[in-house]
Amino acid sequence: MTSIGYSAVSSLLFSIQLFISNKYIYRCFGVIFGILLVLIPALIQGYLPVPEAAFILQINNLVALGIENVRVNPFQMSDYALYGLCLMIYALCSHFLFHYMIHRREQYD
Repeated sequence: MTSIGYSAVSSLLFSIQLFISNKYIYRCFGVIFGILLVLIPALIQGYLPVPEAAFILQINNLVALGIENVRVNPFQMSDYALYGLCLMIYALCSHFLFHYMIHRREQYD
């Protein structure tokens, strides 16, 4: 299961390559982006009407399924439901970014 999670995160990173043209910055961006995907939910939870909703986006849901158990799963979801929802969100984001990347390449190449 975690290999599917890693592939979703990798495809999201690959689809962001359009916005980063320097190959060295792109390589370092993976580490920075991974750290941000852990920190952003913790930082934005205070601004959301339902603070639990922020942790649906956390990368730990994909790469460490059920291992964390530091907090209760959002909305009392099972580990697998949380994994599936998070995987779907990451897959949709990467899908739309891939289509945007292809559209931009067709338009400007």
